[in-house]
Amino acid sequence: MKRVATYALCAVLCTVLFAGVAQGSTRGYSGTVTPAGNLSFKLKKKNGKRKVRSVKFDSVPVTCADGAHTTEGNITFSVPVGKQGGFSIVGSSSITGATVKVRGKVAGKSASGTIDLSGNVPIESGGNGDDCESGKLSWSAARN
Repeated sequence: MKRVATYALCAVLCTVLFAGVAQGSTRGYSGTVTPAGNLSFKLKKKNGKRKVRSVKFDSVPVTCADGAHTTEGNITFSVPVGKQGGFSIVGSSSITGATVKVRGKVAGKSASGTIDLSGNVPIESGGNGDDCESGKLSWSAARN
């Protein structure tokens, strides 16, 4: 009788454990941009593959045709993470023509990389800034 109970318990535990593996997991990372600003993203792991998604940034400094501003944005598509933890995102707005490049590397509980914005980016004081550039800025983040 003890063996039957042990096998039944093992079957239940294995089902629960493997169901969790099949579903995958999502971890959040958040941190700062240097010299100013914030950056966050989600790291989704499913079936042994990782993807970065939901990248958000705010208060990132840009220099536009009319002077200094800050910008914010969201990147809504996912990109794969390589075997060594690296990822690269290049996106552009079909509305404003702004371009964003986010490169990074995830290493356990931390991540770091660069962000580079250019074009007619949305500025946080309202509207769009014309002919803006952030230059290549560094960012670092930690797992939440």
